[in-house]
Amino acid sequence: MHSRLTTMTLTFLLLRRVLLAIAVLALAGGAAVARAQDDEEVEDIPQAEVQQQFVVADENFDQWVFGGRGNAAAIRKRFDSQLVLQVEELERMCGISEVQKKKLHLAGRGDIKRLFDQVEELRKKFQLVKNDQNKFNEFWQDVQPFQVVFSQGAFGPGSFFDKTLKNTLSSEQSASFQAADRERRAFQYRSTVEAVIGMLDQVMSFRADQRHKLVDLLVERKKLPRAFGQYNYYLVLYQLSQLQEEKLKEFLDEPQLKAMHKVFNQVRGYEPFLKSNGYLPEVEL
Repeated sequence: MHSRLTTMTLTFLLLRRVLLAIAVLALAGGAAVARAQDDEEVEDIPQAEVQQQFVVADENFDQWVFGGRGNAAAIRKRFDSQLVLQVEELERMCGISEVQKKKLHLAGRGDIKRLFDQVEELRKKFQLVKNDQNKFNEFWQDVQPFQVVFSQGAFGPGSFFDKTLKNTLSSEQSASFQAADRERRAFQYRSTVEAVIGMLDQVMSFRADQRHKLVDLLVERKKLPRAFGQYNYYLVLYQLSQLQEEKLKEFLDEPQLKAMHKVFNQVRGYEPFLKSNGYLPEVEL
């Protein structure tokens, strides 16, 4: 149970250290040792006693569901602000009318209400299972879809907002929106790539031409994350691990290649995590 409850924290710490390419293997090893120690401790405790001692604190609920971004009130306020900004951005991109704006605001508020109603239903379920290890394991499966939503936002594909947007925009407005959205996403992606390469540079001391080449290799693929959110950096690291070895050998030194391989050995295992959070498969630019 200890391992399950700390999975998100361990993953976050591991990936953040990978961004700096420092002590990645040590961290993974330390986590393995910690799990082994936990296993040893659990084996010494009778199963009935483990079941009796199983208690999950109430404050963990918000941490898991909202991913450490705050409580329900704070996240709801943030979504309200995002809705306003998103509609304003649409107005700049494709000149939507007041009637269209009202429809989008209404749809967005519907998404927010529906989402937080579902969170409260999940909270009630948590109260029923928080002291029962067997039932809690089933509850944990219900938490994961919410983690994706709060990572990516409330107004993505399938939302009331998204459906209203598609039905409200004229063909000219839709074309303007799609072009502007592609440009925005491409800019955001390139900025993320440059930030990741910059962090790796702190350890591997790339030359200027090497930094530019790594950025270009990723950007020239003409593929973007299916979603943008807090795990963008994780995706870029995974994408780096998928580059052809022969391409990297053309401009990286041998010590740099060895250091990169240590990073790649860790991040190749992120694929299931990225898929479950909606970042893979990628979309064509």
